[in-house]
Amino acid sequence: MASLTGLSCRSRQTGALELINWRQYQAGLDEAAADGKRVMLYFWRPGCGWCKKMENKTFSDKEIAEQIQRFFVPIRINGWSDEMIAAPEGQVNGRTLATKYQISGYPQTWFLESDGAPINYYPGYASIEDFKVVLGYVGEGHYKNKSLKEYAASVGRVF
Repeated sequence: MASLTGLSCRSRQTGALELINWRQYQAGLDEAAADGKRVMLYFWRPGCGWCKKMENKTFSDKEIAEQIQRFFVPIRINGWSDEMIAAPEGQVNGRTLATKYQISGYPQTWFLESDGAPINYYPGYASIEDFKVVLGYVGEGHYKNKSLKEYAASVGRVF
């Protein structure tokens, strides 16, 4: 599966990570299934500079937070954690989920259908402007009929 990469732009900070109502893994999957919303599954790890930047800049932007809440059920997973969390397959830890989603670097954001089926992922840090494009692309369902590059061009972003 190809990743959603290739965008770059400046970013700005306007708030705190708490602007997003992060769910626990199983609760988020259940909510998405009940509401028919897609899932945004964000993997991070302690000590990761790019994760901190993603959280302090991109996820702290009010427009990003609003777009996430509008289109997705957001779930935040510490991919290095041994703490047990509820999952469809029973109790698992963050390391197990990181393996399940083939996380090889942090941060990484997965997008899932409301039934949990994978759509695609965005590896690494994304600036505010880049992530707005990705959220619109997945959240509005454009991934079903055009490439990210085509969608980005249609909203005035060239990369």
